[in-house]
Amino acid sequence: FSGTPALTANNLTLTASTLTNLNNATLAVSNALTLRPSTAASTIGLAGGAGTFSLDAAEIAKIKASGASSITLGVAGGTGALTLGANVDLAGRAVTLQNGRINDATRILIADSLTLNLTSTAGANTVRTNVNALSLNTSAASSAANRSATITEADGVALGTMNLGTGTLTLTAGGAVTQTGALTAATLSLTNTAG
Repeated sequence: FSGTPALTANNLTLTASTLTNLNNATLAVSNALTLRPSTAASTIGLAGGAGTFSLDAAEIAKIKASGASSITLGVAGGTGALTLGANVDLAGRAVTLQNGRINDATRILIADSLTLNLTSTAGANTVRTNVNALSLNTSAASSAANRSATITEADGVALGTMNLGTGTLTLTAGGAVTQTGALTAATLSLTNTAG
């Protein structure tokens, strides 16, 4: 984006091989905002993480300030890795992240509700979250190990539908864990750090 364009819409979808200077734009979205790479193999970097399709911290802040109630980052069926460079703060928003593997035990994904649709052909997933509701689908992965996920939740969490097939779900939470959808996994490990 050159200059300082204003993009106003009820629903807005931006598809590109790369996004450059998104933080120059003013986004006003009343419903759903979708940002996705044009190819499924593209890697995605969030908040400074490495990726061919990358959104830095200023761009994440611009997305949060857009007013969109629903934010989707990534492409359905994507295989490229998701990399975080810092905490991704989309508090108060319903967020969907979809692409390949995410492997970050340090940075935190912050949202009201978070849906992860991951195609993990390179190994198991690891993620830290601070959300009210969490859903996870790794059904497109190629083996039990690749379909597994280790999640550390800062507070309590309502688990939505989770399909890890023959993989393992390992969840550590700092508050109450409740279930609102079906959980599918070969092994389930739950740890409550608050006792």
